[in-house]
Amino acid sequence: MNYRKCLDDAVCLVSDCESSVFELKKLYVSSLEKKEIDSRLYVRVKNILENLRSALDFCAQAMVLQYSDKIPKKVFFPYAPLNVSEEKFEKRIAEALPDLRFKRPDLFQMIMAMQHFSHDGAKWFPVFMALNNTNKHVHFVPNEITEGVSLEFNGSKIFASSISIGETGSIETDEGILKGPLHITPQNVHEHSDLGVVRSEYWEAIFIEGYGYPMNAYEFNSHCVRAISSVVKQFSAAMP
Repeated sequence: MNYRKCLDDAVCLVSDCESSVFELKKLYVSSLEKKEIDSRLYVRVKNILENLRSALDFCAQAMVLQYSDKIPKKVFFPYAPLNVSEEKFEKRIAEALPDLRFKRPDLFQMIMAMQHFSHDGAKWFPVFMALNNTNKHVHFVPNEITEGVSLEFNGSKIFASSISIGETGSIETDEGILKGPLHITPQNVHEHSDLGVVRSEYWEAIFIEGYGYPMNAYEFNSHCVRAISSVVKQFSAAMP
């Protein structure tokens, strides 16, 4: 395979990921609002993560084809897990991408700069790679689940931990009028269900279980897309 074709394929993959972020956000927000994780969110997240990893592997393939005198049996984009030091990683990168350090020290330094030991802002990268190395299904977990009550008002749904109405106050719902004095909680909401008040939950965020915290699932994936898309395009531009 021609090294240029590898780079073009890598750019194509990250471009596809960039165009998928908008749909990812819609699925994420919809899952929060419905308090039910859409199965399409699993598919979209998994596809984005896998395509980003494949794009990096294509870049590694291009570097090996263009600069390595000896092609390794397995070509992949090297990364340093959190427990691997800079010194140990330099040996790993020499095995994965032979001769790159001497023939293209600029590309070598770009890869080094992506690793967790280069700066605190790179801690996400081994997390991303570890998530891709997991053959298990991606698991999502809702966070900060707040129990409360909700009602329909002029076609809009309003959520609160409880509803209090003063002695002379009232609230008009789509089903009728709530008159004070009244204090509605999740425990007594059933007494007012005929007026459209129901027990409800509010999800603050959805996380990928075990990965990405404190970024939620959408933030983590969109961050990975921006960062890896940028570096892939840099690799492509640096290898005309």
